[in-house]
Amino acid sequence: MAPTQPRVEPLSGRWSHAFLACGAVVVLATSLSQGALRGWLLVGSAVAALGATAVVAQRRHDLLGPVSILRVALLLLVPGYVIWYPLGLNAELALVTISITDVLFIGGYLLYVAALARLIRRRGGSDRVVQVLDSLIISIGLAVLAWVFVISPVVRDPGFSGAAKATAVSYPAIDVLLLGAVIRLLVQGRLTSVGDRLLTGWVCVQLTADLVYTVTSLRDTFSFDGPSPVLYTGSFVLLGGAVLHPSLALDPPAAPEPSLSAWRRLMLVGAASLIAPIVLIGLGLTGKVEDVATVALMSGVLFALALARIGILMVDVEQHRRIEDQLQASVRAERQRFTENRELLVSLRERQALSDRLFRIQRKISSRAPLQDVLDSITAGASDLLRDEVTGLRLIDAERPDILRLVSSVGVPAGTAPELSQLVVGEGVGGRAVSEDRLCIQEDYAAWEGGLDPFRARRLTAAMGAPVHVEGRPIGSLVVGTFRPSRKYSPAEQDALIALAEHVSLALNDARTVQAMHEALDQALHQAMHDALTGLPNRACFYERTEQALRSARRDDASTAVLLFDLDRFKEINDTLGHRYGDLVLQDIGPRISAQLRPQDTLARLGGDEFCVLLPHMTASAAGLVARQIVAALEDPFEIDGMLLAVEASCGIVVAPEQGDTADLLLQRADVAMYLSKRSHGDPVVYSDEVDVNTPDRLALLGELRAAIGRDELCLHVQPQRDLVTAEVVGIEALVRWNHPRLGFLPPDRFIPIAEDTGLIRPLTAWVLSSALGHLRSWIDDPAVPLSNDAAIAVNVSTRSLLDDDFADEVTAVLQRAGVPPERLILEVTETAIMADPERAHRLLTELAGTGVRIAIDDFGTGYSSLASLRFLPVHQLKIDKSFVTRMHEAPNDATIVRSIIDLGHTLGLTTVAEGVETEAAMDQLQRLGCDVAQGYFVARPMPTASMAEWVRHHRLEAAGSPYG
Repeated sequence: MAPTQPRVEPLSGRWSHAFLACGAVVVLATSLSQGALRGWLLVGSAVAALGATAVVAQRRHDLLGPVSILRVALLLLVPGYVIWYPLGLNAELALVTISITDVLFIGGYLLYVAALARLIRRRGGSDRVVQVLDSLIISIGLAVLAWVFVISPVVRDPGFSGAAKATAVSYPAIDVLLLGAVIRLLVQGRLTSVGDRLLTGWVCVQLTADLVYTVTSLRDTFSFDGPSPVLYTGSFVLLGGAVLHPSLALDPPAAPEPSLSAWRRLMLVGAASLIAPIVLIGLGLTGKVEDVATVALMSGVLFALALARIGILMVDVEQHRRIEDQLQASVRAERQRFTENRELLVSLRERQALSDRLFRIQRKISSRAPLQDVLDSITAGASDLLRDEVTGLRLIDAERPDILRLVSSVGVPAGTAPELSQLVVGEGVGGRAVSEDRLCIQEDYAAWEGGLDPFRARRLTAAMGAPVHVEGRPIGSLVVGTFRPSRKYSPAEQDALIALAEHVSLALNDARTVQAMHEALDQALHQAMHDALTGLPNRACFYERTEQALRSARRDDASTAVLLFDLDRFKEINDTLGHRYGDLVLQDIGPRISAQLRPQDTLARLGGDEFCVLLPHMTASAAGLVARQIVAALEDPFEIDGMLLAVEASCGIVVAPEQGDTADLLLQRADVAMYLSKRSHGDPVVYSDEVDVNTPDRLALLGELRAAIGRDELCLHVQPQRDLVTAEVVGIEALVRWNHPRLGFLPPDRFIPIAEDTGLIRPLTAWVLSSALGHLRSWIDDPAVPLSNDAAIAVNVSTRSLLDDDFADEVTAVLQRAGVPPERLILEVTETAIMADPERAHRLLTELAGTGVRIAIDDFGTGYSSLASLRFLPVHQLKIDKSFVTRMHEAPNDATIVRSIIDLGHTLGLTTVAEGVETEAAMDQLQRLGCDVAQGYFVARPMPTASMAEWVRHHRLEAAGSPYG
């Protein structure tokens, strides 16, 4: 556990100053007074010093402290002075006299020495050995003087007894000890406070008083009227002021400063060490040899102490030298570190400036600033960061890969700019950086033969170039140059130029990427808005331009026309010659149509063989003229690989805003008009509400028909066909009816066209076939139904069914499921359906006929079939259209047509069936003309299948008595 420091309660410095002031008055009074008064003043000052010491010791509570020891010393000295003074007045005193006062004085002085030793111990120091040596050298030097001038005379005086000599010698010896203690305090460096200085002054005055007393006593000149009482009084005043001053603290200051500088201490120690030799020489010169041995011994001691001090000094010097060397090394290292830190700071500042510049450049690149602005910013950044006067950025010319063109520069003289605007790759620092693909540095540019003449002429001193890359290959260089002499490019500057060149690469790559993205986007938009085969605008583009034209027309109160073209017989080209020829024809269509259009018009391919033309600001009459010109232009054959291919077009015309105000509605109605043109094989057709069957009611009926097929809302009616010779039922025509839950029974002409136009005809035909053959099978198996052995059921086939390659397989499957022989099924087709695609129709009918199914031409006489085409078709029946039959008794021409058809059929070996037989006269006339079978209201009206069996039985009974039986 650390020792507890004594509690200190210092007095105010004013007490010390007051005591000193009063003491000064006492000293003055002592010096002026004579006789007994001087002595009593001496005693009073001693008592006052004792009181002050007691007061301070009591407040400090430090029983073993220097002040307490001084108090005890005064307790001995004050009685000594009290006794010594009366004795001195009443009896003559001498050094040979031994009394109680000597004991008190010597004891008090020894306590003085103990107090100073305690103070020295408390104060301590960092170099005690040196301090002790210095104090001993000075003290022994003074002891030599004390010995020669004070002690030796006393010792050698025969008038003194041994005790008297010891007593007399004790005083100077103790004085030397006190003086040594003061010197120790001086070299210890603890006399910076007022208290320390007063204490030192007290010791010095006390020693002076003792020296004066001793000398005057030896010379028998001592007197109380002399200086000794004054000096003793002053010493007690200084002691009282010292102990009363608060700065005389027991704890040493935190960082004391020495009271004597090193050279002063050395001079003092040197002077003290010379005292003994000088005294020894003086004794030798004066012949006083009795003290030579003692002085020589002291000289030896001083010499030994001086050697020790010199040894310590040499050690200190060596240590100081080592410390100085270490300090110098530390200073050099610190300077090196400072230089490195300064260079590092400069490098960090440069890198920070580079980072800031690169960050600004990156922001420009990321914000898609113009490329030239980015390149100019990089060039300016290189000039600022490297502090060079000339900076240039060159890129390889796109058309001449051997040429570098100057695209950005700083500091290039206006007079030389044209000359330096293009360089050959390999010339100059920048050209070498490109050709060698590395950083190139030339620090003696003026003497370099590869330098550029304009810069060499201007005494360019140094230059550095870094390559610029795009997609990993060098395509340019960033170059800096300077006119400053002895220019050297540091690694940091080289890295900076490389980093800036890389940002040029980044900017160029980003610009190329953006350009590629824009080109890809433009291409994607072009592809999205144009037809891949013909390059014409597609449906989406046509919609967009139509909407724009409509908005413009609304602003200008003008009309806009839309023409929709569909190629006729284009399918024949694809099926006969292949799609390659069809594609070539489609590619030639665009130029022919475009030749008839204005620059502001738009031609688009909607898909397949459909083309559409947008005519902004054009009336219906003008649009019709353009449409006829286009149709006429398309009538000329197309020459493909030496072959002349004929293609015609049907055209529908619609005009906005009268017939629609949106692109969807215009195209829909143009499509309606185009199909009317295709069906009539005539001129372009202008849309009108009267020809448009696509009404909301029709659309609703379409949705209901799709559901009706699956919900068994359809029903089958049949109409018998009667042989005009045997009166037997030889055929039955199946007629579909729709039992609509809301509209009631709907005839075929209400929903069959809808089914044909939308593709529902296929499932509808399949239902009719299945239902008809199922009923025929049930009638064949029922003996109560008297049908002829070869009676067949007839089902109408649409144009879509003739164009369906799977239709023959479906018919065969239905026959097999129903278990009906194929020859008992008659498929009725119209001439129009056959002529839609004669080749495919011929192929399908031939396949069906090959299975045994019989084929009938329905409504014969109203279509476009020729005798040649009829001759090669696998036909079994000709059904004469009812428009001729019903009027033949009124119109001779119709009767002639009927006779001709019957004769034609018989000539070709075909059975003839007359439709629309509604009167007995028509029946008779047909029988006379040789017609084979009759069908009509006169024979039987269409009836539900459930009524068929009863009608057949009743008909047989009637036929028995009929003239036609």
